[in-house]
Amino acid sequence: MPLGVLTLRADLGDRLKGEIEGLIDQEIVIYAALGKLVDQEADCVSRRDMDGLMDVLSEKQTYISRQEALLDCWKNVAFSLGVDGGRESAAFWAAIADRVGRKGYDDLVLKVNEVRRMAGTLLDREREVQRELEAHMEEIRSKLMQMRTGRQVLRGYGG
Repeated sequence: MPLGVLTLRADLGDRLKGEIEGLIDQEIVIYAALGKLVDQEADCVSRRDMDGLMDVLSEKQTYISRQEALLDCWKNVAFSLGVDGGRESAAFWAAIADRVGRKGYDDLVLKVNEVRRMAGTLLDREREVQRELEAHMEEIRSKLMQMRTGRQVLRGYGG
């Protein structure tokens, strides 16, 4: 291959790697923010602050929307690579490796693994908070049932 073609291909590979790193960096920022929000969510649940919980959930939705927009960006990258499977497919990463070279690919894989680690940790934490919230909901339901039973007893005595 002539030198100019090799240089052009290297430039395109560098540009693609930079674009993908940018997407990954955005995901890292989103997951970090969501992690902080899940901590706030857990605090609201433990304090039984339902208003605060609703505020946190609303703010989380903003980041989830940003994450969905990023998924569209990833789809655009896959489309530009001529790959149908999306970023989770082996074909996507094979196309990336072909265009950015082994070193570039290895760098990207390290960053993707960081995103996956963050996502896994976040999901585990979300599940913990959900279990705590469900436990509190059972407690609230139980108290409501006790109150209702107490009122029925009072009515039974003519109260």
